Amino acid sequence: MTLDKERPSIWFLGPWNHASGLGEAARGALRTLWSMSAELDVEAEGFEHFGLHERISPHQHCIGTSHHPKSTLSWLHCNPDGASYSLTSDQRHRLRNSRYVVGTWVWESQQLPASWHQALNWIDQLWVPSGYVQDLLQHYTNKRVHVVPHLVGKPRSAGSPTKRQRQVLYIFDGHSYLHRKNPHLLLEAFAISGLPERGWKLILKTRNLGEAGGEPTILNYLRQRLIELQKLWPEQIQLLDAVLDRQSISQLLRSSAIYASPHASEGFGLTIAEAMAHGCLTAATDHGGCRDWLNTETGFPVPCQLEAIRNGYGIYKENSVWAKVEPEPLADALRQAAELHDNQPFLADEIRQAASNAIEQQCGSKAVASAIRHALSTVL
Repeated sequence: MTLDKERPSIWFLGPWNHASGLGEAARGALRTLWSMSAELDVEAEGFEHFGLHERISPHQHCIGTSHHPKSTLSWLHCNPDGASYSLTSDQRHRLRNSRYVVGTWVWESQQLPASWHQALNWIDQLWVPSGYVQDLLQHYTNKRVHVVPHLVGKPRSAGSPTKRQRQVLYIFDGHSYLHRKNPHLLLEAFAISGLPERGWKLILKTRNLGEAGGEPTILNYLRQRLIELQKLWPEQIQLLDAVLDRQSISQLLRSSAIYASPHASEGFGLTIAEAMAHGCLTAATDHGGCRDWLNTETGFPVPCQLEAIRNGYGIYKENSVWAKVEPEPLADALRQAAELHDNQPFLADEIRQAASNAIEQQCGSKAVASAIRHALSTVL
Protein backbone atom coordinates (compact mmCIF):
# COMPACT_ATOMS: atom_id res chain seq x y z
CA MET A 1 0.00 0.00 0.00
CA THR A 2 1.41 3.41 -0.98
CA LEU A 3 0.93 6.28 1.45
CA ASP A 4 1.15 10.00 0.81
CA LYS A 5 4.23 11.82 2.07
CA GLU A 6 2.82 13.81 4.98
CA ARG A 7 3.18 14.32 8.70
CA PRO A 8 2.20 10.92 10.14
CA SER A 9 -1.04 10.78 12.08
CA ILE A 10 -2.07 7.86 14.27
CA TRP A 11 -5.53 6.91 15.44
CA PHE A 12 -4.93 4.93 18.63
CA LEU A 13 -7.71 2.63 19.75
CA GLY A 14 -7.40 0.51 22.89
CA PRO A 15 -8.51 -0.04 26.50
CA TRP A 16 -6.35 2.77 27.90
CA ASN A 17 -9.34 4.03 29.88
CA HIS A 18 -9.75 0.77 31.80
CA ALA A 19 -8.30 -0.50 35.07
CA SER A 20 -6.43 -3.65 34.04
CA GLY A 21 -3.04 -4.89 32.93
CA LEU A 22 -4.15 -4.49 29.32
CA GLY A 23 -5.26 -0.97 30.14
CA GLU A 24 -1.91 -0.17 31.71
CA ALA A 25 -0.08 -1.48 28.63
CA ALA A 26 -2.28 0.65 26.36
CA ARG A 27 -1.72 3.72 28.53
CA GLY A 28 2.02 3.18 28.23
CA ALA A 29 1.82 3.06 24.43
CA LEU A 30 -0.33 6.18 24.35
CA ARG A 31 1.97 7.98 26.78
CA THR A 32 4.86 7.26 24.42
CA LEU A 33 2.91 8.56 21.43
CA TRP A 34 2.18 11.83 23.23
CA SER A 35 5.90 12.19 23.96
CA MET A 36 6.44 12.06 20.18
CA SER A 37 4.03 14.93 19.46
CA ALA A 38 6.76 16.86 17.65
CA GLU A 39 6.90 14.06 15.07
CA LEU A 40 3.30 12.95 14.58
CA ASP A 41 -0.34 13.71 15.30
CA VAL A 42 -2.22 11.46 17.70
CA GLU A 43 -5.90 10.87 18.24
CA ALA A 44 -7.04 8.36 20.85
CA GLU A 45 -10.27 6.57 21.61
CA GLY A 46 -10.91 4.19 24.49
CA PHE A 47 -13.28 1.25 24.83
CA GLU A 48 -16.72 1.72 26.33
CA HIS A 49 -16.97 -1.94 27.37
CA PHE A 50 -13.87 -3.76 28.53
CA GLY A 51 -14.20 -4.09 32.31
CA LEU A 52 -13.68 -1.54 35.07
CA HIS A 53 -12.90 1.99 33.94
CA GLU A 54 -9.77 3.61 35.31
CA ARG A 55 -10.93 5.97 38.04
CA ILE A 56 -8.40 8.65 37.11
CA SER A 57 -6.99 8.44 33.60
CA PRO A 58 -3.96 10.53 32.60
CA HIS A 59 -5.39 10.78 29.09
CA GLN A 60 -8.96 11.94 29.61
CA HIS A 61 -8.27 14.89 27.36
CA CYS A 62 -7.99 12.46 24.43
CA ILE A 63 -11.74 11.91 24.38
CA GLY A 64 -13.55 14.26 22.05
CA THR A 65 -10.55 15.21 19.93
CA SER A 66 -11.27 15.88 16.27
CA HIS A 67 -11.25 12.93 13.90
CA HIS A 68 -8.65 12.50 11.19
CA PRO A 69 -10.54 10.46 8.55
CA LYS A 70 -7.32 9.91 6.59
CA SER A 71 -4.98 9.01 9.44
CA THR A 72 -1.73 7.53 8.24
CA LEU A 73 -2.21 4.59 10.53
CA SER A 74 -4.85 3.07 12.80
CA TRP A 75 -3.33 1.29 15.79
CA LEU A 76 -5.62 -1.24 17.47
CA HIS A 77 -3.98 -2.05 20.81
CA CYS A 78 -6.10 -5.11 21.55
CA ASN A 79 -6.36 -8.81 20.74
CA PRO A 80 -8.97 -9.80 18.12
CA ASP A 81 -11.29 -11.46 20.64
CA GLY A 82 -11.29 -8.35 22.82
CA ALA A 83 -11.97 -6.13 19.83
CA SER A 84 -14.93 -8.27 18.79
CA TYR A 85 -17.02 -7.14 21.76
CA SER A 86 -15.39 -3.82 22.63
CA LEU A 87 -15.64 -1.77 19.45
CA THR A 88 -18.61 0.46 18.66
CA SER A 89 -20.19 0.34 15.22
CA ASP A 90 -18.55 3.69 14.37
CA GLN A 91 -15.14 2.37 15.39
CA ARG A 92 -15.63 -0.79 13.33
CA HIS A 93 -16.61 1.29 10.31
CA ARG A 94 -13.57 3.51 10.67
CA LEU A 95 -11.23 0.52 11.00
CA ARG A 96 -12.68 -1.06 7.86
CA ASN A 97 -12.00 2.15 5.98
CA SER A 98 -8.55 2.81 7.44
CA ARG A 99 -5.66 3.19 5.06
CA TYR A 100 -3.35 1.06 7.17
CA VAL A 101 -4.07 -0.98 10.31
CA VAL A 102 -1.61 -2.38 12.83
CA GLY A 103 -2.58 -4.55 15.75
CA THR A 104 -0.89 -5.16 19.07
CA TRP A 105 -1.60 -8.75 19.97
CA VAL A 106 -0.31 -10.63 23.01
CA TRP A 107 -0.53 -14.42 23.18
CA GLU A 108 0.92 -17.07 25.46
CA SER A 109 0.80 -20.40 23.61
CA GLN A 110 2.27 -21.86 20.45
CA GLN A 111 -1.28 -22.60 19.24
CA LEU A 112 -3.07 -19.53 17.87
CA PRO A 113 -6.90 -19.42 18.29
CA ALA A 114 -8.70 -20.21 15.06
CA SER A 115 -10.62 -16.91 15.14
CA TRP A 116 -7.33 -14.98 15.10
CA HIS A 117 -6.36 -16.44 11.74
CA GLN A 118 -9.27 -14.60 10.11
CA ALA A 119 -8.26 -11.38 11.87
CA LEU A 120 -4.85 -11.57 10.17
CA ASN A 121 -6.67 -10.77 6.92
CA TRP A 122 -7.51 -7.21 7.99
CA ILE A 123 -4.31 -6.42 9.90
CA ASP A 124 -1.49 -4.95 7.79
CA GLN A 125 1.20 -5.31 10.46
CA LEU A 126 1.57 -6.60 13.99
CA TRP A 127 3.40 -4.68 16.72
CA VAL A 128 3.95 -7.09 19.60
CA PRO A 129 5.60 -6.56 22.99
CA SER A 130 8.25 -9.29 23.04
CA GLY A 131 10.50 -11.49 20.96
CA TYR A 132 8.55 -14.49 22.22
CA VAL A 133 5.26 -13.23 20.72
CA GLN A 134 7.07 -12.10 17.57
CA ASP A 135 8.42 -15.60 16.92
CA LEU A 136 5.08 -17.15 17.75
CA LEU A 137 2.96 -14.96 15.45
CA GLN A 138 5.47 -14.72 12.59
CA HIS A 139 4.93 -18.46 12.16
CA TYR A 140 1.33 -17.76 11.11
CA THR A 141 1.79 -14.85 8.70
CA ASN A 142 4.12 -13.40 6.09
CA LYS A 143 3.18 -9.88 7.19
CA ARG A 144 5.67 -7.89 9.23
CA VAL A 145 5.73 -8.51 12.96
CA HIS A 146 7.70 -5.86 14.89
CA VAL A 147 8.62 -5.81 18.56
CA VAL A 148 7.28 -2.69 20.28
CA PRO A 149 7.69 -3.36 24.02
CA HIS A 150 5.17 -2.27 26.60
CA LEU A 151 6.34 0.88 28.34
CA VAL A 152 7.67 0.34 31.85
CA GLY A 153 8.27 3.78 33.28
CA LYS A 154 10.74 4.67 35.99
CA PRO A 155 9.18 4.39 39.45
CA ARG A 156 8.28 7.80 40.77
CA SER A 157 10.09 8.95 43.88
CA ALA A 158 7.85 8.71 46.92
CA GLY A 159 9.81 10.55 49.57
CA SER A 160 12.43 8.68 51.56
CA PRO A 161 13.32 5.17 50.35
CA THR A 162 11.04 2.43 51.66
CA LYS A 163 12.78 -0.26 53.68
CA ARG A 164 12.36 -3.59 51.93
CA GLN A 165 10.52 -6.14 54.01
CA ARG A 166 11.42 -9.81 54.06
CA GLN A 167 8.47 -10.71 51.90
CA VAL A 168 7.78 -12.43 48.58
CA LEU A 169 5.14 -10.76 46.39
CA TYR A 170 3.12 -12.09 43.46
CA ILE A 171 0.50 -10.04 41.56
CA PHE A 172 -2.02 -11.82 39.32
CA ASP A 173 -5.58 -11.50 38.02
CA GLY A 174 -8.12 -14.29 38.48
CA HIS A 175 -9.51 -13.54 35.02
CA SER A 176 -6.16 -14.53 33.47
CA TYR A 177 -6.59 -18.26 34.21
CA LEU A 178 -5.17 -19.78 37.39
CA HIS A 179 -3.64 -22.66 35.43
CA ARG A 180 -1.52 -20.11 33.56
CA LYS A 181 -0.71 -17.89 36.54
CA ASN A 182 0.02 -20.81 38.92
CA PRO A 183 -0.43 -19.11 42.34
CA HIS A 184 -0.90 -22.56 43.92
CA LEU A 185 2.57 -23.53 42.72
CA LEU A 186 4.09 -20.54 44.50
CA LEU A 187 2.28 -21.56 47.68
CA GLU A 188 3.88 -25.00 47.52
CA ALA A 189 7.32 -23.60 46.69
CA PHE A 190 7.16 -21.13 49.55
CA ALA A 191 6.06 -23.87 51.97
CA ILE A 192 9.06 -26.10 51.16
CA SER A 193 11.61 -23.31 50.79
CA GLY A 194 12.26 -22.94 54.50
CA LEU A 195 11.58 -19.20 54.28
CA PRO A 196 8.51 -19.20 56.57
CA GLU A 197 10.63 -20.69 59.36
CA ARG A 198 13.12 -17.86 58.82
CA GLY A 199 10.45 -15.20 59.21
CA TRP A 200 9.72 -14.45 55.55
CA LYS A 201 6.22 -13.53 54.41
CA LEU A 202 4.30 -14.35 51.21
CA ILE A 203 1.76 -11.90 49.75
CA LEU A 204 -0.54 -13.03 46.95
CA LYS A 205 -2.03 -9.83 45.53
CA THR A 206 -4.95 -10.70 43.25
CA ARG A 207 -8.26 -9.45 41.93
CA ASN A 208 -11.28 -11.18 40.41
CA LEU A 209 -10.32 -14.41 42.19
CA GLY A 210 -13.94 -15.29 42.89
CA GLU A 211 -14.69 -14.96 39.17
CA ALA A 212 -12.21 -17.66 38.11
CA GLY A 213 -15.24 -19.91 37.76
CA GLY A 214 -13.96 -21.74 34.69
CA GLU A 215 -11.37 -23.46 36.87
CA PRO A 216 -13.25 -24.60 39.99
CA THR A 217 -10.88 -27.47 40.79
CA ILE A 218 -7.75 -25.35 40.94
CA LEU A 219 -9.59 -22.49 42.66
CA ASN A 220 -10.87 -24.80 45.39
CA TYR A 221 -7.41 -26.32 45.77
CA LEU A 222 -5.83 -22.88 46.10
CA ARG A 223 -8.30 -21.83 48.78
CA GLN A 224 -7.93 -25.07 50.73
CA ARG A 225 -4.15 -24.91 50.60
CA LEU A 226 -4.25 -21.32 51.80
CA ILE A 227 -6.28 -22.35 54.83
CA GLU A 228 -3.87 -25.18 55.63
CA LEU A 229 -0.72 -23.09 55.32
CA GLN A 230 -2.16 -20.11 57.14
CA LYS A 231 -2.81 -22.39 60.12
CA LEU A 232 0.91 -23.23 60.13
CA TRP A 233 2.07 -19.64 59.59
CA PRO A 234 -0.85 -17.33 60.50
CA GLU A 235 1.06 -14.09 60.08
CA GLN A 236 3.21 -14.99 57.12
CA ILE A 237 0.87 -15.90 54.24
CA GLN A 238 -1.55 -13.23 53.07
CA LEU A 239 -4.11 -13.21 50.25
CA LEU A 240 -5.00 -9.68 49.19
CA ASP A 241 -8.00 -9.78 46.84
CA ALA A 242 -8.70 -6.14 45.97
CA VAL A 243 -8.42 -3.48 43.28
CA LEU A 244 -5.54 -1.17 44.21
CA ASP A 245 -4.53 2.08 42.57
CA ARG A 246 -1.12 2.47 40.93
CA GLN A 247 0.38 4.22 43.93
CA SER A 248 -0.58 1.33 46.23
CA ILE A 249 0.81 -1.25 43.79
CA SER A 250 4.03 0.73 43.53
CA GLN A 251 4.28 0.83 47.32
CA LEU A 252 3.88 -2.96 47.49
CA LEU A 253 6.69 -3.41 44.97
CA ARG A 254 8.93 -0.93 46.77
CA SER A 255 8.49 -2.69 50.09
CA SER A 256 8.97 -6.28 48.86
CA ALA A 257 12.43 -7.82 48.76
CA ILE A 258 11.45 -10.55 46.28
CA TYR A 259 8.96 -10.76 43.43
CA ALA A 260 7.99 -14.22 42.16
CA SER A 261 6.14 -15.24 39.00
CA PRO A 262 5.44 -19.00 38.65
CA HIS A 263 3.60 -18.47 35.33
CA ALA A 264 3.14 -21.19 32.74
CA SER A 265 3.48 -18.50 30.07
CA GLU A 266 3.45 -14.72 29.67
CA GLY A 267 3.34 -12.86 26.38
CA PHE A 268 5.21 -10.00 28.03
CA GLY A 269 5.07 -10.13 31.83
CA LEU A 270 4.25 -6.55 32.78
CA THR A 271 4.26 -7.10 36.55
CA ILE A 272 7.61 -8.91 36.28
CA ALA A 273 9.12 -5.95 34.44
CA GLU A 274 7.58 -3.48 36.89
CA ALA A 275 8.97 -5.45 39.82
CA MET A 276 12.46 -5.38 38.32
CA ALA A 277 12.14 -1.64 37.65
CA HIS A 278 11.17 -1.18 41.31
CA GLY A 279 14.26 -3.05 42.50
CA CYS A 280 12.75 -6.38 43.55
CA LEU A 281 14.93 -9.47 43.34
CA THR A 282 12.86 -11.36 40.78
CA ALA A 283 12.37 -15.11 40.38
CA ALA A 284 10.25 -16.04 37.36
CA THR A 285 9.64 -18.95 35.02
CA ASP A 286 12.25 -19.01 32.28
CA HIS A 287 9.64 -18.93 29.52
CA GLY A 288 7.70 -16.30 27.59
CA GLY A 289 8.20 -12.61 27.05
CA CYS A 290 10.20 -12.03 30.24
CA ARG A 291 13.18 -13.82 28.68
CA ASP A 292 13.90 -10.60 26.76
CA TRP A 293 15.23 -9.04 29.98
CA LEU A 294 15.29 -11.62 32.78
CA ASN A 295 18.47 -13.70 32.98
CA THR A 296 21.01 -14.81 35.58
CA GLU A 297 22.53 -11.32 35.68
CA THR A 298 19.24 -9.52 36.28
CA GLY A 299 17.34 -12.06 38.38
CA PHE A 300 16.58 -15.71 38.99
CA PRO A 301 15.13 -17.56 35.96
CA VAL A 302 13.36 -20.75 37.08
CA PRO A 303 14.04 -23.83 34.90
CA CYS A 304 11.02 -25.42 33.26
CA GLN A 305 9.92 -27.94 30.65
CA LEU A 306 7.48 -27.30 27.82
CA GLU A 307 4.42 -29.51 27.69
CA ALA A 308 1.06 -29.71 25.92
CA ILE A 309 -1.80 -29.23 28.38
CA ARG A 310 -4.28 -32.10 28.51
CA ASN A 311 -7.40 -30.03 28.99
CA GLY A 312 -8.30 -26.70 27.49
CA TYR A 313 -8.92 -23.64 29.65
CA GLY A 314 -11.21 -21.13 27.96
CA ILE A 315 -9.42 -19.64 24.99
CA TYR A 316 -6.42 -21.92 25.59
CA LYS A 317 -7.40 -25.11 23.83
CA GLU A 318 -6.32 -28.69 24.48
CA ASN A 319 -2.68 -29.35 23.48
CA SER A 320 -1.70 -25.71 23.90
CA VAL A 321 2.00 -25.66 24.79
CA TRP A 322 2.98 -24.06 28.10
CA ALA A 323 5.84 -24.32 30.54
CA LYS A 324 5.65 -26.77 33.40
CA VAL A 325 7.39 -25.62 36.57
CA GLU A 326 8.01 -27.85 39.57
CA PRO A 327 7.90 -26.49 43.15
CA GLU A 328 11.50 -27.36 44.04
CA PRO A 329 13.27 -25.28 41.33
CA LEU A 330 11.06 -22.32 42.24
CA ALA A 331 11.76 -22.85 45.95
CA ASP A 332 15.48 -22.95 45.17
CA ALA A 333 15.26 -19.62 43.32
CA LEU A 334 13.43 -18.10 46.31
CA ARG A 335 16.15 -19.39 48.67
CA GLN A 336 18.91 -17.89 46.52
CA ALA A 337 17.19 -14.50 46.37
CA ALA A 338 16.48 -14.52 50.11
CA GLU A 339 20.11 -15.47 50.88
CA LEU A 340 21.36 -12.48 48.88
CA HIS A 341 18.90 -10.11 50.53
CA ASP A 342 19.74 -11.33 54.04
CA ASN A 343 23.49 -11.93 53.84
CA GLN A 344 24.94 -10.40 50.67
CA PRO A 345 23.32 -6.96 50.34
CA PHE A 346 25.98 -5.55 48.01
CA LEU A 347 25.56 -8.39 45.51
CA ALA A 348 21.78 -8.09 45.85
CA ASP A 349 22.02 -4.38 45.03
CA GLU A 350 24.14 -5.16 41.95
CA ILE A 351 21.44 -7.51 40.64
CA ARG A 352 18.73 -4.97 41.42
CA GLN A 353 20.60 -2.27 39.52
CA ALA A 354 21.28 -4.59 36.56
CA ALA A 355 17.57 -5.46 36.44
CA SER A 356 16.51 -1.83 36.58
CA ASN A 357 18.98 -0.94 33.83
CA ALA A 358 17.77 -3.79 31.59
CA ILE A 359 14.16 -2.68 31.88
CA GLU A 360 15.08 0.95 31.17
CA GLN A 361 17.16 0.00 28.12
CA GLN A 362 14.53 -2.29 26.59
CA CYS A 363 11.20 -1.00 27.92
CA GLY A 364 11.89 2.62 28.88
CA SER A 365 10.38 5.61 27.10
CA LYS A 366 13.32 6.09 24.71
CA ALA A 367 13.40 2.41 23.75
CA VAL A 368 9.65 2.22 23.10
CA ALA A 369 9.66 5.46 21.08
CA SER A 370 12.57 4.15 19.01
CA ALA A 371 10.71 0.89 18.34
CA ILE A 372 7.61 2.82 17.24
CA ARG A 373 9.69 5.00 14.90
CA HIS A 374 11.26 1.93 13.30
CA ALA A 375 7.93 0.12 12.86
CA LEU A 376 6.28 3.26 11.53
CA SER A 377 9.09 3.76 9.01
CA THR A 378 8.20 0.43 7.41
CA VAL A 379 4.67 1.76 6.90
CA LEU A 380 5.85 5.06 5.44
